[in-house]
Amino acid sequence: MFSHFNSYWEQLDTPLHTFKDEKGYKEYYKEISYLIEDKVNILDIGCGSGEFSALMLEQGKMITGVDFSEKMLSKARQVCNEYILAGRAKFINGDAKTVSSKLNGEKFDIIFSNGLLQYLSPSETKAFLLEMRSFLNDGGFIVMMNIPDINYYDLFHAQFYENFLYPKSGISLAIKLLFSVLKYRAMKVLIPNQWKQRQLGYWYSTTFFYSLSNMMNMTIACKSSIFREYGYRFHIIIK
Repeated sequence: MFSHFNSYWEQLDTPLHTFKDEKGYKEYYKEISYLIEDKVNILDIGCGSGEFSALMLEQGKMITGVDFSEKMLSKARQVCNEYILAGRAKFINGDAKTVSSKLNGEKFDIIFSNGLLQYLSPSETKAFLLEMRSFLNDGGFIVMMNIPDINYYDLFHAQFYENFLYPKSGISLAIKLLFSVLKYRAMKVLIPNQWKQRQLGYWYSTTFFYSLSNMMNMTIACKSSIFREYGYRFHIIIK
């Protein structure tokens, strides 16, 4: 599945976030800032076009950004050019499977990613996190944000987050939500192949990560997103 998503994202130079403008990015950065605390040297895997990297750099961080899309990296280098010139940022081509070979043994206070794990299978996620822990400085930790929660799978595909959180005028909420649920169930039966392509990749349970952290001999904290747009997602912090 990883290569399938690669071919899709390689065509874009901007991530498809719910928030579209600078104000939205800065508002969402409050959650990122809370999770990364006061750490300085950060590896941002799946950095995309660099909007969040730029905000971290503004807060005095040092960033190594990694993405497989050269279009995304080109834009990230433009957005963060002054920090690259100052030696506080660099952006390299790679992905979750190849990043370790691109780091030349460098270690980080935080290994960070936003929305990456949905594109990795459970076995790929396990291998990735086990490998990443060797690139942490003492006292460092891993922050993986916005993992789709399997417990909210049906609600998401019934368009609950669109119809309930952002109701539009015209049709009553109850009727609209009922229609969405019926449409969702019909699509699962009638066109399963098309439905599979709309699943946002892999959905996880927090139990999977608690079990994995025990295997890694590390502690974990799972936190729900504070943004209602991402109410079906959670974050993990592994120390």
